[in-house]
Amino acid sequence: MGELRVVIVGAGMSGLYMAKMLADRGIGFTVLEKAGEVGGTWRDNRYPGLSVDIPAARYQLEFSPKYDFSAAFPSGPEIQDYLVGVTDEHDLRRHIRFGVEVVDCRWTGGEWLLTLSDGDELGADVVVAATGFLRVPTLPRLPGLDSFAGPAFHSSAWPEGLELAGKRIGIVGSGSSGIQLTAELGARGHAVTQFVRTPQWIETNLNPALAPDELDRARSGPEQGAEVLAALMGRIGQDPRLSDPYWKLAGAGDKRPLAQQALRDDVAAIRDPELRAALTPDFPPGCKRIPKSPTYYDVVQRENVRIVRAGVERVVPEGLVTPDGTVHELDVVVWATGFDTHAYTSPMTVHGRDGRTLHEVWAGRPYSYRGVSVPGFPNLFLLHGPFSPINNVPVPDTLRDETGYLCRLVEIAARDQVALEPTHEATEAFRARLAELIPQTVWGSGCTSWYQGADGLPVIWPWFEAEHRALFADLAEQDLLRVPLGVPVAAGEGA
Repeated sequence: MGELRVVIVGAGMSGLYMAKMLADRGIGFTVLEKAGEVGGTWRDNRYPGLSVDIPAARYQLEFSPKYDFSAAFPSGPEIQDYLVGVTDEHDLRRHIRFGVEVVDCRWTGGEWLLTLSDGDELGADVVVAATGFLRVPTLPRLPGLDSFAGPAFHSSAWPEGLELAGKRIGIVGSGSSGIQLTAELGARGHAVTQFVRTPQWIETNLNPALAPDELDRARSGPEQGAEVLAALMGRIGQDPRLSDPYWKLAGAGDKRPLAQQALRDDVAAIRDPELRAALTPDFPPGCKRIPKSPTYYDVVQRENVRIVRAGVERVVPEGLVTPDGTVHELDVVVWATGFDTHAYTSPMTVHGRDGRTLHEVWAGRPYSYRGVSVPGFPNLFLLHGPFSPINNVPVPDTLRDETGYLCRLVEIAARDQVALEPTHEATEAFRARLAELIPQTVWGSGCTSWYQGADGLPVIWPWFEAEHRALFADLAEQDLLRVPLGVPVAAGEGA
């Protein structure tokens, strides 16, 4: 088997998982990371109240189990510490080149040529884009955006050492980050105003913590740790109507109305009728991603927290102006306005076999074959690309399937000295299956969400874990075009 030059772009959870799978198979690789540490979104996001919305038992890498997370839904810093620990435990750091960003990635006819931010160029036979999907922040386009007199920043750029005591804090946004920030800062007693243009349905699971004696037991050995973690998961207290995740999928039957009623019951418990109305969505529960918070609905009923059911029209030095002309005076503004979830490889420019970029090929409507590859881009593999199950399968489970499949492709590429890409026919067949089922899921029920592409169809996975695992168990070599490595070929050729 010939040696291939494999480059992984990004050292977040996806890049680390891919690195470990390659290392286990004895395949050499280099990881390029723009920052000075691993972790990706967990390194970059550090706002108060940040936590993962997947239970700890499901949000860890299968090759590096952890039983002593402090709570059922661990904090962001705990996840970041875990990923740093995984990196060092499995000796992955020596493969990582920190402080360099890939500016351009170009197929030259027989290899990929990567141009780096430090001016260096790097050749590669295989490129794995582990660039994540919650990475490129979005800011609103508002008049006077830069005119605010105090600190104003995106939630993913929380300033180190920011002092909030005695400050009037404005939080703009009602997605997961806005909800977590409002719940945390409101619980601390800060004066918080949350601007809610579109309220969300919120799942109010408990977030039980491990007692000191449980932590000691969790650290005493794998068997004891697994028992402690399982017991912790049992204390989450999820509404039984929401416990079956299949309610979001096609063919949910009677499960969907019951689950949706559970979410309606949570918001209906707000005592003040005006506040309750302000926080009741006007779209079906589930068609947007459902944030989780055990305390949000309680905290927003406190005197120090104010909900403004409106978007922001403009920014002035004193604060934010809503469409009714009211000036809301503030000392700090946090833009909890989310991310460009379809940025995928941006700002890296990726040029394929015919010279077109991924951005041009997608033209506002991202697509892929199996969520990991795109026709015309040989040996370019995506982790959590378009149609990956970011909606209903835990990230580590998705990575288990995707990285295992990609490693098999890399082994074939090395053995036969070829670059692999999906055929257009196979890709269109995959997209057709998705297009048939997505309208039958809760995400295709008519609301606007960050899952959608430019044509309004959600770029989403409509099945659950078993179907995902089965898909990647089948190599389906007949779906792959083979392009010789090291030999320039004309666009459209292949054997």
